[in-house]
Amino acid sequence: LNTAPGVISAGYTFNQEVSIHGGTVRDNVYILDGVNLTDIFIMAPLINLHFDLMEQIEIISSGQFASQLPARGAYVNVVSKSGGNSFAGKLGLFFINDSWNKDLWTSSQIKDLGVSPPLGDKNLFESSLSLGGPFWEDRAWYFLTGKYLKKSMNNNFIGPFQDIQGREHYNYDWYRRDVSGFFKLILLPISNAKFTAWINLADVYQPVYEDPSPRMPFLSTHVLDDEKFFALHGVLNYHLNKNILAYIGAAYVNRNIHALLQE
Repeated sequence: LNTAPGVISAGYTFNQEVSIHGGTVRDNVYILDGVNLTDIFIMAPLINLHFDLMEQIEIISSGQFASQLPARGAYVNVVSKSGGNSFAGKLGLFFINDSWNKDLWTSSQIKDLGVSPPLGDKNLFESSLSLGGPFWEDRAWYFLTGKYLKKSMNNNFIGPFQDIQGREHYNYDWYRRDVSGFFKLILLPISNAKFTAWINLADVYQPVYEDPSPRMPFLSTHVLDDEKFFALHGVLNYHLNKNILAYIGAAYVNRNIHALLQE
């Protein structure tokens, strides 16, 4: 989404809040196959959708349809991928190792200057797998994708220092573990009826919830203790004739997030 014309990221590491064509980050609505995945409190996406599940993405910032959910800013509509009569898959790996990095300034030079250390990836491992194909040719198809990500960064906190209560605050590392999965099934029980269902799961653990900061001690941060996301969607379409389509659908979305202050 951040690569689309007119889209500007809010600048957070793992937050998908964006400004689209001059609107605020609270003005957008995010839809996946007709299911509203917008957080009603902060108007941000409830989950960071994995790129591999997206067949297409549509951004409507003006001339919005009366039938869609109202959006003061942009209406972001994502259509998920589906399986076909031939098997297809993709495996992705991406990694960074700290030994491959090199700072142009030594730690003693940075300390003498009194500035924060450089911020960057320390270690990064991301793997993804996508697979689609037929359960029953011309009758049933599936598509699934999953992702595992673990990322650590060198924090740029300026430490150690002692606060007015005599507590020592030291530099600390930052990392995140992110696991997600998506499964979609399409059935054609008869020629004029189609049933589609998908399930989307995610689990996130992040010992320091806030983005790295040169002025925020570890004691003042929160721990994101297993953010869990679950979404289920199903829809049945029935063609009464070439001009009339009847459909019924339902969705369930649940997100649990525990962000507590450090002990």
